[in-house]
Amino acid sequence: FSRKYLMDSSKLIGLGIIFASCSTPSLVSLSHTTMSKIFRHYNLRNLTGLFLRDAAKFTDSLGAMVMGKASYAEQLNRSRRLTKLGDYEPVLSDPASTFIAPNAQVMGEVEMGKNVSVWYGTILRADANRISVDNYTNLQDRCLVRGTDELHRDFQVALGKFVTVESGVTLKGCLIEDNCFVGVGATILEGVEIGKGSMIAPGSLVTPGTMIGDGEFWAGSPARKVRDLTKKEIEQIKDHAYLYFDLAMKHKEETDKSFEQVAMEQERQAMRLAKLSQMLPATHAREWPREFHQEDPNKRRAAPPPNDQQ
Repeated sequence: FSRKYLMDSSKLIGLGIIFASCSTPSLVSLSHTTMSKIFRHYNLRNLTGLFLRDAAKFTDSLGAMVMGKASYAEQLNRSRRLTKLGDYEPVLSDPASTFIAPNAQVMGEVEMGKNVSVWYGTILRADANRISVDNYTNLQDRCLVRGTDELHRDFQVALGKFVTVESGVTLKGCLIEDNCFVGVGATILEGVEIGKGSMIAPGSLVTPGTMIGDGEFWAGSPARKVRDLTKKEIEQIKDHAYLYFDLAMKHKEETDKSFEQVAMEQERQAMRLAKLSQMLPATHAREWPREFHQEDPNKRRAAPPPNDQQ
């Protein structure tokens, strides 16, 4: 049978299963061993399995159609991109230009400007204090950003424009001004203020209350000033923020697709591959050069021809 015939027939079986399961629920309780005894022949088991699996898919799609838009609504998932906490909920200035990865979490009093990207596994938790992220700022994979109120002091998190925060960075109650770069795995603690056009080296620990001036490069644990950045290095920080915005829009286009769009694209891709396989000629095994062939150790070598000169 063709696959198309199986799918069409399985829809009818799916409707039959819906009605049959209401009257004969004992069929569902059959064990795997019992089913194997019934379907001993492999081809029969394979064919029946295809029917039942396609019937189940049809039953699921039928239920989703009845439920409408509520069937795959994001608010039913355990993990949500945007989460309201108490009276506060995240505010996006321009959702169309903001990329929040499917497994990222933005919670509480968070304000985001335009062209912001929050990458995979990153958490913005504004349950104790607010977080603000300005235009063209990117928070890359597995970052943790949190406003705090320790020692009854107001430690908000404020990120300026064109700020790049690389993977695995922790930001707690700090202020980072425009056009700054924070390297992989760095930790910025409460009360830290980083001036415009500055850079923090990967793995650095900036201790609480540290004041970093404009255009400075800091590194170490605890972090210390190393030197001043050049004008070209500061310009490259802004270029890097533009680069990540363009990359974020590509991810946003793909991750914002609906289930129907993804299914249609997969079907089109399967059709293209099927046509391509029909157009391509049959491939033959590659003939390797003689020097790459392994000699059989059990095969005896032929004796060399006799030398008449000896």
